[in-house]
Amino acid sequence: MKTRGFSDIEIVRYGSTEPTKTPISHPFVGLVAKTAEKVYGERAVIYPLSAGSGPMHLFRNFLGVQLFQRAAAIQSLIRMHLTKT
Repeated sequence: MKTRGFSDIEIVRYGSTEPTKTPISHPFVGLVAKTAEKVYGERAVIYPLSAGSGPMHLFRNFLGVQLFQRAAAIQSLIRMHLTKT
């Protein structure tokens, strides 16, 4: 920050978490997408990356479990906002 002219700002790192993701080509992604389409009656939209944090790396790296995040609730709120008259 100092080299960019921000000498009055101090950055303190209190903690962090490892990033992780399930490859889009993994069979689990297809299974989740098909299941979501059956449940919600709409084509699933897959975002390969999203903002956020959490201990997902523990499940992926230590247990070998594939994970995904459900964004349907957020998408519904966005759709409601855009179609509200």
